[in-house]
Amino acid sequence: MLYRSEIDGLRALAVLSVVIFHFLPSTLEYGFNGFLGVDVFFVISGFLISKFIYKGLLEGNFSFKDFYIRRIKRILPAALFVLIPTTILSIVILIPNDLLSYFKSLLSAIFFVPNIFFWRNGGYFGDLDSLKPLLHYWSLGVEEQFYVTFPLVAILFHKYFRSYFFVLLILLTMLCFFFAVFMEIRNSDLNFYFPFSRFWELTLGSMLAYGDLTFNSTNRSIKKQVFPLIGLCLICYSILFFNN
Repeated sequence: MLYRSEIDGLRALAVLSVVIFHFLPSTLEYGFNGFLGVDVFFVISGFLISKFIYKGLLEGNFSFKDFYIRRIKRILPAALFVLIPTTILSIVILIPNDLLSYFKSLLSAIFFVPNIFFWRNGGYFGDLDSLKPLLHYWSLGVEEQFYVTFPLVAILFHKYFRSYFFVLLILLTMLCFFFAVFMEIRNSDLNFYFPFSRFWELTLGSMLAYGDLTFNSTNRSIKKQVFPLIGLCLICYSILFFNN
């Protein structure tokens, strides 16, 4: 898949907004909702991952092995870059009880379920969350769970319902979205972490990826200039004007 610098630019903006939110949480008081960058990042990730899957399916050469090798090469170096020094520092500075909790979170990160672990151990906005070194791995857990399930869904849709592929994507996105709305009422802490509550954001990116491939003949200047500008405006609008 060709490198898309404009998409990386949007992703960098999403990440930057989250970094600002964590380092300067007081910006919430001034209407800067930087935490929404996580949701934007999920949409962009869904776009990039799904486009790779779709191209493989359309060309008849999609391989689970190649897909997961690419994911491992992309994720593992950065993950280890964080996990190894964090673990060393934790061994040095944490008291035994906190160190035990840390190693439990480490195991959850290694086995792709940190989002479930942190939900069962206090949520995201609790009093002691600043003392959980791997808390930010929850979003990686959601993405990894999407990587496991969505290729299977895409293959099923492509093989048996190819003519209705996009319609089924829309229905899947709506199902996940309404599930998230329902769960927000019933259990907002679980909703924050639960993969099915987040998949509508990733599948929304999948819908955009399908459209990007389907309308591949669209003028390149529109795809590389106009669409990214629209994306930029939408990201800025959501971060600055969406309230709690």
